[in-house]
Amino acid sequence: MTRSRLNLNWELIFRTDRLAYAQSYLDSIPFTPTEDELETISNYILWGKTDPTQKNGAARLKEEGIFLESKWNGSVPVESLDELIESPAFTENDIKPISSLAPKRVREVFSRSEARKLASPELLKELESLWSLIDETELTLNFYEAAHQLRKNPPRQELLNLDNDAIELAKSRASSLNQRSFLKLKHQLIELRQQQYNFQDSYRHTITPLKLRPYQELGGNPEFGNEIQILPLGLKTNANAKFFQEGIDPNSFGEEDLKLLSSLIWMKRAPSKQFDFRETDHLRALFGMWEELEAQAEESDSIRLFLDTAKFYIEMADLSEMEKLILEKKIKKESNQAIQLEIKKKFGHLYELNYISTLFCKKILEKIGNAASYHKEVCENLMFPENFKKCKDCGRWLLLDERGWVRRKRSKDGFSPRCKRCEKIKRIRATK
Repeated sequence: MTRSRLNLNWELIFRTDRLAYAQSYLDSIPFTPTEDELETISNYILWGKTDPTQKNGAARLKEEGIFLESKWNGSVPVESLDELIESPAFTENDIKPISSLAPKRVREVFSRSEARKLASPELLKELESLWSLIDETELTLNFYEAAHQLRKNPPRQELLNLDNDAIELAKSRASSLNQRSFLKLKHQLIELRQQQYNFQDSYRHTITPLKLRPYQELGGNPEFGNEIQILPLGLKTNANAKFFQEGIDPNSFGEEDLKLLSSLIWMKRAPSKQFDFRETDHLRALFGMWEELEAQAEESDSIRLFLDTAKFYIEMADLSEMEKLILEKKIKKESNQAIQLEIKKKFGHLYELNYISTLFCKKILEKIGNAASYHKEVCENLMFPENFKKCKDCGRWLLLDERGWVRRKRSKDGFSPRCKRCEKIKRIRATK
């Protein structure tokens, strides 16, 4: 190892002292420093501390009369309108009267009293259960915050008016929380409150009558597919049943079939009264009144076809056994508590009540909506067989992308010869 020839004074602390020393040191040494030695000297200076008795940076420059305006301090005046317009950051929206005030963003507060007036009985039942869970969660957080000096004010009077059992349960839960579980519970409370606004859309805005009121209030027997347009591809009927199959062979259709397919894809959109299987709020309304529709399906062909179409998308969504159970219980309007006990009994999992709602809204409904979107995309590509691939095991034809296939670089088309479902079955069998 080559020994360093430098003999720097490391007792000097401040950068200014080291700089002065380095200048005289370079004049005094009898050799020419190498690049590594010059870098060591540079680091020697840079690592020095700033002398607190001296000003530097912008303060020193300003004192010496050499102060450069920063683009961030906004102190450079605009001298003309032309200069302002030429600025790349300028937009016409920036021009406002001097007297105009900045617009205020009003934060909307969810109104329970409004919901109790406008929501249907079935929807209100779901909301009351959600509100009970919100209040219990908020009270638990309040007790924890009070115990750890995170709040000075007592809980809201509405929370203190809960029954004694709920209050005692909240105190018990609060005493078992730690910092991590406390923060997690706060996030859960935010999700629960957000769910209120999803329900709010159901009784405030008219997207489809199915979403707004119970079926009986629609008046008579509305015709699904006629009076109420069904998206994305209409109802599943005997005439178009060949397109409502999973894993359709794109090579099996003739000219007449493709004409029918084209009419499904490009059907005219009605200005109102639509039900879209891709929309989660529409699906939530459907499952909320499923039993009522089933009771009238025997007397109405359109209702029967509508439910058959829904069953097709449910099957296509490939729900897990637990997700099927939750959907079945939600259709029967059972409470989250009852669903929680059933899941514990059948699957051995004990989930939080709000997580069951999250599974239903964020997982199950989205899976069904995504299945409907995928079905439309499949039908749009049936005229292009080269966009599909046949599974080696199950024989289904699926779009050639990552949704249906596992990527494999060594394969000619970049995907496994088995679809994702068959690959999963293969892995399960291999572990047994």
